[in-house]
Amino acid sequence: LVIGAQGQGWRSGAAQPGGLIPDSTRYIMRWDARGRPLWKRRLPAHHDIERLPDGRLLTLTCRDRETALDDRTVLIRDDHLTLLDENGVVLESRSILDAVLRAPDRFPLQPVTPAESNGVPRMDLFHANSVERMRREHLFARDPLYGPGRILVCFRHQDCIAIFDWDENRAVWSWGQGRLSGPHDAQVLENGHILLFDNGLVRGRSRAVEIDPLSEEIVWEYHGRPPESFFTVGRGSAQRLPNGNTLLAESDRGRALEVTADGQIVWEFLCPHVSEDGERTALARIIWYSDDDLRPLSHHRDGE
Repeated sequence: LVIGAQGQGWRSGAAQPGGLIPDSTRYIMRWDARGRPLWKRRLPAHHDIERLPDGRLLTLTCRDRETALDDRTVLIRDDHLTLLDENGVVLESRSILDAVLRAPDRFPLQPVTPAESNGVPRMDLFHANSVERMRREHLFARDPLYGPGRILVCFRHQDCIAIFDWDENRAVWSWGQGRLSGPHDAQVLENGHILLFDNGLVRGRSRAVEIDPLSEEIVWEYHGRPPESFFTVGRGSAQRLPNGNTLLAESDRGRALEVTADGQIVWEFLCPHVSEDGERTALARIIWYSDDDLRPLSHHRDGE
């Protein structure tokens, strides 16, 4: 299951296309375990998609809208939480801007400078980049934040993560403004803490951060030694492994590494692909899969 953009790739050594990816080129596509396409849907989806326990799909989509904000009318890039059926047909969609405006005390908006695209000034107010619906049943009774109707989203341009109530379409919690800078890849851990990748744009150094959302305290973090040795302007990912270590993607440098709880590097991987100008190819994200996750693929490959 992937999110793509038709005709938006580029050859090795060629310049990356500038401006926004046209919404008309965006799609979601799904294959079976043998690599055969099942379906493809044109949809302005971006960054992240997940399969819910009941088979439905949750993704981020976007659309432009004129909005009165700070006594002026601007064209805003509004992100949506969009629910699909197992065949990629849209069931429901919720505007994140509407959800935030309903709860300004829970999610105060910080200003974003509009950027010009095709001659039109447009404000990418949120730039949401990860989405996860609460599904850990052992956490449901701990606090309403972990309830089954709650959704965790990460926002690069608002320097924060936030939790939304799907039924009420309202922001119920946010954290990070003044402490995060351009973050990515937020996820809830088994213990109820939230792990995320903090790009650290204003600091010039990145880190992985684990916070307790109930106390809003940072309980663990990893940074380079020296701190400036670990930095990516864009993308980045962090995943807690079953052994307690953390798997990280330092995306722009094409580097992945596994680190222990005390910050020791267990191993690292450097992407072997290099562009014609000598730059290492970026790694958008790195994910660990268990043997059980991969076994169905092996069975199909062997003809079972």
